[in-house]
Amino acid sequence: TVSSLLAGAGILGLALGLALQDTLTSAVAGIVMTTRKAYKVGDYVLTNQYEGTIIEINLRNTTVLQNNGTQVKIPNRNVLNNPLENYSITGERRVEVAVGVHYREKLEFVERVTRAAIETNVSYNDRRPLEIFFTEFGESSVNLIVRFWISKVRQKDYYQAQSDAIMAIRNAYRDNEITI
Repeated sequence: TVSSLLAGAGILGLALGLALQDTLTSAVAGIVMTTRKAYKVGDYVLTNQYEGTIIEINLRNTTVLQNNGTQVKIPNRNVLNNPLENYSITGERRVEVAVGVHYREKLEFVERVTRAAIETNVSYNDRRPLEIFFTEFGESSVNLIVRFWISKVRQKDYYQAQSDAIMAIRNAYRDNEITI
């Protein structure tokens, strides 16, 4: 009888261990994450393909309020085992805008006009460099990328800066007869 009781207890212990494996893994991950302090409530993050603001962290889950207004609870084991981009740590974010200009355009002139358009019409962090790089010869254009930093990290602020830059570049190119 002792051996049958031990065998039954072993099987019960194995069954409970398997049943609680995910819960225990998430709880351990929650403890590890709270000691590492990689992020906190209020941070704007991207993890496991979810982007938004962290509104709760507990031992099992991290709750993210996505930009579309829905909440998602991500098990801590998934957060710990996958990349997490925390935009709030540095307090700034880089914006990139790609554009192509006609082959007949003088690229030095395009660069000057583009730089002036951003500097005068876009609110950006001027302590960081405004960068303009010609990146490739496209099928019908010479392509360039404009990169600058903003001091806000939310998706709305990123999109607003990107939109302001696109409008400023387009208007400057139109005023200077540069063909996109």
